[in-house]
Amino acid sequence: VLGNLAGCYIDLGRHDEGVVTFKRARALEPAHTAAHSALMFGMLFSSQPTAGEILEAGRHFDVQVCRPLFNPHSFESRSKALDRVLRVGWVSSDLKAHPVGAFVAPFFPHLNPSCLETYVYDNWPKEDAVTAKIKPHVKVWRNIRGLGDNAAAECIRADEIDILVDLNGHTGGHRLGIFARKPAPIQVEWLGFPGTSGMSAMDYVLVPDDDYLAAGGWSAEKPWRLPNCYGVRGGILDVAVRDDLPADENGYFTFACMNRYSKVSGAALDLWAILMSQVENSRLILIGRGGADQQTLNDLRARFLARGIVAERLEILESLPVNEYFDTYNRADLCLDPFPFNGGTTGFDSIWMGVPFVTLRGDALHSRAGSNILKYVGLG
Repeated sequence: VLGNLAGCYIDLGRHDEGVVTFKRARALEPAHTAAHSALMFGMLFSSQPTAGEILEAGRHFDVQVCRPLFNPHSFESRSKALDRVLRVGWVSSDLKAHPVGAFVAPFFPHLNPSCLETYVYDNWPKEDAVTAKIKPHVKVWRNIRGLGDNAAAECIRADEIDILVDLNGHTGGHRLGIFARKPAPIQVEWLGFPGTSGMSAMDYVLVPDDDYLAAGGWSAEKPWRLPNCYGVRGGILDVAVRDDLPADENGYFTFACMNRYSKVSGAALDLWAILMSQVENSRLILIGRGGADQQTLNDLRARFLARGIVAERLEILESLPVNEYFDTYNRADLCLDPFPFNGGTTGFDSIWMGVPFVTLRGDALHSRAGSNILKYVGLG
């Protein structure tokens, strides 16, 4: 019950209340994985927790849940030949129509089978068109949805995986309990969760080419920087991109935040309200879960009104079909990146649709995503 209440607070942008409530839930069930993961994810939304406090919560998860599951196993019998083919395993519930699937699908065809054998451990019961694009580039595909963590870890160990990559982190459908058992000699966090797992059994976290992130201090894992690009976005529709400013047609300037509204922190609201007050008659487009619900609309409008922005300057949309989502960028003059939990997929989409965005760089992976996307295209 407390977890559901905390989730509602997060969806409404009441992040601090959400974090406090998630902590209450964790205190009641200190060995419950879901309670820890919900708190870790919820803390990314709030502007209050520091990177150190998020790391501390992750280490608490490690002590309470993960370390008791650690199953030491010797990998000394594995061949150490430098020219042998490495086996890389990927664990995910999101190799489907999902932001993770959109980033992984373009990536898998470029894995060289002459030096890498690709194994997937899929934790989702259904397959779709995105799954079908990925499967031909995978040597072995195993669905582990029906396996417990012990059985799945033994399966991975029997497959003699050299490097095991987690694509979920503390998001829904994760199998961090497998990684806690250390079924592979090298275990890596990437993509699905923009932060630390907190786990001592996780060896590395892949990060953008960012000196601050590469230096560590914010993660339990050792950061490993990707030198040219952190991810490649696939699945973008062929939507026409306008070549003029909407402001020229409208007579006013339009800001937009195409992320879900739950990412917009109180600190972001404060700054955006100042920005709108200084750009006369400007408008803001937002996407809010429950954007068609009157109570939700009233709550969001009240938060802006308290900062001097009247409802007539806001357009709050419900989650959109993908083609309408992309076309909405054509109505924006400039996008605003939420903080501290920056946009990921939406940052790529904004640039693709020819709309620049502004971001506020923070001190951890989740709050430096926007600045690194801009850097990749020469705007950072």
